[in-house]
Order: sequence, then C-alpha cells, then structure tokens
Amino acid sequence: MKKEIGIVIACYRKHLQLKQDYVACKLGTTTHAYANIERGRSDISSKKLIAVSKLFCLKPYKLIVLAEEIMDVGRIDWLNDVAKGMIRQSKEKPHRRIDSNM
Repeated sequence: MKKEIGIVIACYRKHLQLKQDYVACKLGTTTHAYANIERGRSDISSKKLIAVSKLFCLKPYKLIVLAEEIMDVGRIDWLNDVAKGMIRQSKEKPHRRIDSNM
C-alpha cells in the first residue's frame, strides 16, 4: 500500500501546486526522503501521514481510502478529478501551518 499512498500524496501536492522541498520541510524531513514516500519506496509514518493530511487540509483516512481504491480498481485515471473536487470542497486554506515537530 505504500506505493498507492505515495501516488495519492503526490497527486494532492501537485494539485495544490506545492513543491516537494516545501512539503518535506513542513514534515521535518529531507526532500529525498519525502520523494521516496511519494514514489512508494519508503513507508510513511503515522505522524507524517497526519502531518501531510493537515498540510493538505484532509483527514488522514481520506488518503488511506483513496489508496485502497487504487489497489481495488488497479488504475488511477479517476484520482485527479477526485483530488480537484476535494480541494475545492475544503473549507480551510490548504497547506496551513503545521507543527514542525512531527
């Protein structure tokens, strides 16, 4: 599932027009380590999953549900539309300030 979580996180980051180094800094990690999460090469810790969810103004379970859907369906062509819709529906401004002690 780490590959699918990475796909979902990368999709949201791109739709929010955030750079990997910005998100990595907010998560308190290196750009390289964060890129490995997006590429599915590294697992994301629960703390970092919560932090990235806060940064994107989403509940962590939504990222997990979308990753499970990718696993079940076997394709991602629908993900961009879902991400756009969820970002539009967000009541808070994405990439708000988060605690850097994650």
